[in-house]
Amino acid sequence: MSDVILDRRDLSFQLFEVQDTDSLFAHPRFEDHSRETIEEALDTAEKLAGKNSQTTTLSLIKRSRPLLMAKW
Repeated sequence: MSDVILDRRDLSFQLFEVQDTDSLFAHPRFEDHSRETIEEALDTAEKLAGKNSQTTTLSLIKRSRPLLMAKW
């Protein structure tokens, strides 16, 4: 079973081809950003998600106790 939540190639396609995120960089509010900074942010998010997904899931399983609901 794969741990991939979202395909990175598809995300890049959606951001840069479909949504035309590159055109935002022409606006003053986003002029400090570029395609490279967006890709770096996605790389960091991908690394964090990969590192934390398994440990977070296991810690939630260990902390939660089964809840038994009785129907009366």
